[in-house]
Amino acid sequence: MKNRIVLIIFGLLFVSLLSGCKDNLGVGFLGNWHELTNNKYPAKVDIIYKDGVFYIDESRVYPGSPVKGQYSIEHLEAKADSESVLLGKGFSMNLEKGYLHYKGDVFVKK
Repeated sequence: MKNRIVLIIFGLLFVSLLSGCKDNLGVGFLGNWHELTNNKYPAKVDIIYKDGVFYIDESRVYPGSPVKGQYSIEHLEAKADSESVLLGKGFSMNLEKGYLHYKGDVFVKK
């Protein structure tokens, strides 16, 4: 009888550990990221998480912008595919050795 109770407790612990793992996917993406570049106006990416969705604000100064140095902000949404990959509509972000790779650019967390 004691063995059966112990097995049930371990089984419940195992199931609870497995169910909690998915919530932690992608937490390394959270925060404020700045492009590694020598450009005068580096791109910025801010990522937050709410209700199972990663909300991304990408700020960039595009060449030919009507106001010199004015950032344009694009709002995006993504889901974690793994601990190191976020997938959104038409884009992906990858984490590698503490660096964010996005649109061919490299970002560092600030």
